[in-house]
Amino acid sequence: MWGTPKVIAWAMLFSCCLMTACSQQANKSINPSENAIDSANSNSSNINSRATNQDAFTQTLYPIVSEFCSGCHSSIATIPAVPFFADPDPTLAGNELFSNHSVDLLNPSQSNIVVKVQAEAHNCWTVDCLADASVLEASIQELASLVNVGQASYATLCANCHGDNGRGTATTVGLTRTFDLTELTSLIETTMPTTDPTSCVGTCASDIAQFVFNNFSAANTLLVEDPLVGLPEGTEQLSLMCNELQTTGANNVVRDAFCNGAPPQIQGLTDLQAALGLAFSNPNATGRRNNGRRGNPAFTLTGHSSSLVARFVSAINPRAIIFNRANRVNGNLQPSPGFVAMGFVRGDQFAEVVTSDRVTGALTFFLVTFKNSCNLSNSCTPGDLLTPAIESNWVEYTVYSQTDLQNTILDCLQCHQPNGPGTGSILRMQELRNPWTHFFRNNRPGGVALLNDFVAAHGPNEDYAGIPAQLIEASDPAELEDLIVANGFNQPNEFRSRRIEGQVSASSPAQPQNNDIPGVSNTWQRIYNNTVQGQAIPVPYHDVKVTDSAKLASLTASYRAFVNGTLAAADLPDIRDVFLDSMLPDIGFRVMSGLDGQQVITQACTQCHNSQLNQSISRARFNVNIANMSDTQGGVLSGAALDAEISLAITRLNLPAEDVRRMPPEQFKTLDTAEIQAASSYLCSIMTVPDGQCANIPAFVASPAPLPPAGGGGGRFGGAIGPGAGGAGTPPTTPPPNDDD
Repeated sequence: MWGTPKVIAWAMLFSCCLMTACSQQANKSINPSENAIDSANSNSSNINSRATNQDAFTQTLYPIVSEFCSGCHSSIATIPAVPFFADPDPTLAGNELFSNHSVDLLNPSQSNIVVKVQAEAHNCWTVDCLADASVLEASIQELASLVNVGQASYATLCANCHGDNGRGTATTVGLTRTFDLTELTSLIETTMPTTDPTSCVGTCASDIAQFVFNNFSAANTLLVEDPLVGLPEGTEQLSLMCNELQTTGANNVVRDAFCNGAPPQIQGLTDLQAALGLAFSNPNATGRRNNGRRGNPAFTLTGHSSSLVARFVSAINPRAIIFNRANRVNGNLQPSPGFVAMGFVRGDQFAEVVTSDRVTGALTFFLVTFKNSCNLSNSCTPGDLLTPAIESNWVEYTVYSQTDLQNTILDCLQCHQPNGPGTGSILRMQELRNPWTHFFRNNRPGGVALLNDFVAAHGPNEDYAGIPAQLIEASDPAELEDLIVANGFNQPNEFRSRRIEGQVSASSPAQPQNNDIPGVSNTWQRIYNNTVQGQAIPVPYHDVKVTDSAKLASLTASYRAFVNGTLAAADLPDIRDVFLDSMLPDIGFRVMSGLDGQQVITQACTQCHNSQLNQSISRARFNVNIANMSDTQGGVLSGAALDAEISLAITRLNLPAEDVRRMPPEQFKTLDTAEIQAASSYLCSIMTVPDGQCANIPAFVASPAPLPPAGGGGGRFGGAIGPGAGGAGTPPTTPPPNDDD
């Protein structure tokens, strides 16, 4: 699935063991605020290699937990509570202990089982919880002394490059590659340390390898912030991706750009655009009539998005989409196999790329991640990431294909392959028709209002997303519509821009310039109801602007001060924090108010956990349709296995917001405390045997919130893909007009 069996991705336990030279660059700095490392109930190579750990656990901690904790933390308990670190089977108990954050061998006092007894009085077995916690801590300390025998050697030989905590330093790499224990031992014996590769062999190498496994697995990291943790980077990943494209016989722009000869030097966004054939070579081709002509690619900007970058997008931080102009023959739209498109928004260090195969027309999605010079000192600020600075001074880049990403929260196919594996992918443009509500266009009221908000902040002279400043006013969503229509990509649950804007304007006459009084649209409500019921991906907001007028004014003033040189880049606030808080459910960042726990799960989770996804990936083990929760072999989960997966979902719901494993991802939806409790209550109610997490959660009572009334019919999560099912399709005989005046 990943092009190599050694790459472990989202939702699997990582043994982070890449030992590379200190001269390489450090620390990924992508920050979508969620991930899904599914550490519970997973056995990876590092767990299976822990014979030494198992023996030490059986001698030290196991006698204590088996005596005092087996009433709950055992597979045969009356009400089993995961993890089963006190199971009668000591091997199962040991695996559960090491794979579920239960112990911290570097800081025994911070071990989860110690903290819960000491700070939370969790099932103390005597009247003195502090004394009980001390017993646990002492036994973990003894366990650590037996299994961390390589700690001193690691500190001497490895920490200078890989850091005391295994995460690297400001200028060196962390331990992010997976090997089994034998391979890692051999690697250390033959290549480490780089200054004297033969100085650590035999027990020196095996002890260090065991120490790395014990302490630097991502499963033992309480906070995970990077959704691509554990995936290869740089030239290593490029080699894997190119092998994949060669194996599949891909014939597209990305393979041409990155897999023929030496990798291109990409030091900024304009270099990437040039490599993809999307360079702006004629900055004097101004005016909307020149969009996509006279040597430039087509482009458009949007002030709102329902994509994976939705949290970053507004009129003052728009999303740019740059692409090959649609083919026309005698004025008629034609499919255009071989096209490429790129999406970019400031704030996160990646660009989204999609290519069409020149032969088959099939789409392939890619993510190009990069690091700026500020990453070398872990000092990136809004001034580095939300200004032109993010578009240059790249110190390295990595290219991931849709195959690499499909088990991460950055998965492209959950939206672009709505009918699942074996079906065609589509390009999404929910606001397909004139007046293209949230897109910049200089002759539509909404497009003008958004363009004016952008210029008020950035001024007339700032390039954006590689687009020359003098061309920005030429943004034209009609060009993107033509590309979508020409290649047959129908839009499930389409946003009917003209009808919705008309209803909004009638209910709130100051729109679109002033959105302080939100509008109302029955047409919008119908398609929104489909998302609440899990039948469609989130839809764009009904009003043109998603911004709070007071926030917008304040942040516009701050950005203008930065542009004028009166505010230092280091002092620039986060200009993404501009959304209208009272309308976050309608904008798409919160669930609809008043939902019960089952409805919360349905609206918040269906997009990533449904039966149309690839059921062989571990993310599919949780499914909003509980009866279809599957294992990775295509079977259906039941009994204790089902309970364990539901229990894990409850745990993930309650992780800190900054942990990328939190469910749902913060970049998609934010749940408040009551909604988390309601969702947890529902999940507890469907477990065969509720576990200890459910003890303090109120019983679930179904009280579904009625959907607001709306006219019209329903929709489907996937929807009809139509002639674009295999990539390029047959365009309509008479394309609908763009009103391109």
